[in-house]
Amino acid sequence: PVAEQAHQLLDPLPDNDALLVIKEGEINFEGYKKGFDRFTRFTSMSMSKSLTAYTLGKQFCEGKIKSLNDPIGNYAPSLPEGSMYKTISIYNALRMSSGNKAPVQAGSQIHGMYARLTRDGTLTMKDILGPDISHAAVEQGKRFRYNSSDTISISRVIADISHQPNMLQEFTRLIWHEVRPSSSGFWLTDRTGDPIAYAGLYATLIDWGRMAMWSLEKVGENTCFGDFMRNATKNHIANVERAGPQGKAFKGYGFQTWIRIRPNHQEFWWVGYGGQRVGVDPSRNIILVSFSSGPENYVGGLYKLFN
Repeated sequence: PVAEQAHQLLDPLPDNDALLVIKEGEINFEGYKKGFDRFTRFTSMSMSKSLTAYTLGKQFCEGKIKSLNDPIGNYAPSLPEGSMYKTISIYNALRMSSGNKAPVQAGSQIHGMYARLTRDGTLTMKDILGPDISHAAVEQGKRFRYNSSDTISISRVIADISHQPNMLQEFTRLIWHEVRPSSSGFWLTDRTGDPIAYAGLYATLIDWGRMAMWSLEKVGENTCFGDFMRNATKNHIANVERAGPQGKAFKGYGFQTWIRIRPNHQEFWWVGYGGQRVGVDPSRNIILVSFSSGPENYVGGLYKLFN
């Protein structure tokens, strides 16, 4: 029945490119449209944010971070001079509550930020954290505001405490190798080779499913990282003012991860621009992965299918 519902969802919606349903560890449905197939690397956009947070969680459990309440500046000496993030706690950056000013475009501090970091090469990731672009608007921890700069600050912690120029080696070591992907993937970078931590990972549909399976398994582990993942995938903004239009479908937010609060359980979702979704329901052992190249007018159908 789930496969039949998935077919009904996939066929009449021209914007949907690929859909994967994993139920109790087995592929229940896998479908592609418009020439996409098992070998296509799908871009993640903001779904990368969640994986950046989980990479930091792995380092935390290796003892490289004493407390998530510590200031980012304690661990990231490479922050630009005058950066507001020197005094922001890791915890508040993880839950998008740094107090940074309102983004002007899809979580970005300036217009065209993604293109300027990747295609044009006129910005670097470190530039985004400097005082010319990022400014404190409210006290940290008081307002939830979806902001890609918070993710970038986390990536600086990952890089600096591992004595690497960027976070790519640690992501590869701590997550990608554990996932055991079926194909290669890649991460877009700025001109210095710094991966776009908030939006740049490309992988096949199957490997996005594998990463989701990995996260589901970790949530159930009786380990330090299992504790971190359970913490990362629960709501952390219950008593925080919510500002901005992002995440209307979600009542909660964890560590760079959207939380969908249901009547009897919670789901966690990796969400990207333009209809990119990975949904994980630990209580029902169900995963949904979807990619779209058009408007998000089918997303309500995805949630209905997931229900």
